Amino acid sequence: ASGGRPTIVVVDAVTRAELTETVPVYGRVIARQAGVVAARVRGAIAEIRADVGTRVKRGDILTVLESDMLTSERDLKTAELAEFRAKTGTAQAQLRLAEQELQRIERLRKSSAFSPARYDDKRRDVERYRSAMAETAARVKQAVASLNITEINLANANIRAPYNGVITQRHTEAGAYLNIGEKVVTMTNDEALEIEAD
Repeated sequence: ASGGRPTIVVVDAVTRAELTETVPVYGRVIARQAGVVAARVRGAIAEIRADVGTRVKRGDILTVLESDMLTSERDLKTAELAEFRAKTGTAQAQLRLAEQELQRIERLRKSSAFSPARYDDKRRDVERYRSAMAETAARVKQAVASLNITEINLANANIRAPYNGVITQRHTEAGAYLNIGEKVVTMTNDEALEIEAD
């Protein structure tokens, strides 16, 4: 107290409250999926179906390459496969006949009509036809694999979007020739974004 007078004290009511503090943080929004879509086969561009700003779904065709050569190659591989399958069938039939003939000669082994030279000839025929059949069976497998590769290349002539997103950049034009791995477009998945901040 000053001068003998009492001091006036004021008391506020105590209240509980959460305090929030705002801190500025600098950052950027980035896409979790973004990148270049490249060509998987060589060829001239016949058509570009997606331009900058185009929203695409996974599997949509972005660019179409000329595929006449690939289609002709597929037809050739299909014909080769048919040829080797036919040769396998022929070798199988020849082997069956040679085996039957060999069995017939073997049944005559104890008779005077048996000819050891003829038996040896027929045994060599059986071995030759077995070898021919194995060779044509291997050729069929090679032809199937070759046809599958051609089918994959033909499918890859349609360059597709690998995920949902937006085309952000185009790297080529219709009529240009693309090699394997060359950039076609850059795209960003704008449905999967995250914030990158320090």
